[in-house]
Amino acid sequence: MNGIDCSIHGSSKWGSKTYYLNELKNRYNFPSPNEMDSTVTIDKLIKSADPNQYSTGKGIRIKGYVFKVKSGGIETCNCRSKDQFYRDTHIELTADGEHTGPQFRIIVEVTPRIRQIMSKNGIDWSTGSIKKTLTGKNIIVTGWLLYDFEHEDGSYANDPDDNAGRPNWRASCWEVHPVTSITIEGNVENNPMPPPEKKINNKISNAPVHVNYVNEQGNSRALFIFIGVLILTIIIIVILLMRKR
Repeated sequence: MNGIDCSIHGSSKWGSKTYYLNELKNRYNFPSPNEMDSTVTIDKLIKSADPNQYSTGKGIRIKGYVFKVKSGGIETCNCRSKDQFYRDTHIELTADGEHTGPQFRIIVEVTPRIRQIMSKNGIDWSTGSIKKTLTGKNIIVTGWLLYDFEHEDGSYANDPDDNAGRPNWRASCWEVHPVTSITIEGNVENNPMPPPEKKINNKISNAPVHVNYVNEQGNSRALFIFIGVLILTIIIIVILLMRKR
């Protein structure tokens, strides 16, 4: 990204908490019917401060009102890219249009990889398009569950009295991230997002211009293993040479 490779771990250091968190954020497979948790609702997510209450290996489908759409920050999951196309899109979702304060907002996110997949299927999931199309609408969102612990000091569920860190700006650390389907409620026939029944080819092939994603999730692990083996081999050779002296 920005002319360099950006793996699913982003720019986080191996073994760090965000290294593994970024792997979840950058998933680009879509949840299958067997992976969906139908018990999760937006109201339940709003109240949850427990990182173990739900499984991040599950997908969910929730309904909500789009209060705000904006470009995400400069984050390690996207190798700190400053280009909006290669940053997440933050959709602030509330249960309805009457309760839109930060204590009611659940964050659902479109990621660059999913945006790329949609683009290859003729669907515009850029931040600008989503903002223009969805703001003020009731939508149905499908995607992967994620608990983003990086925002515990900004979530009302974790900090009800708003005493920790910066002012609270969200209801919970639970997110739908990444989003894999968006439907405008009651407008399935002429839905630009697209409707959930449309078959999407979710394979990433050629990366966009000036971006070279490392698409295979095992690539980065294989690289670390190779480096580890190489270092170990060098150490053994040095030890053997010292013994010959």
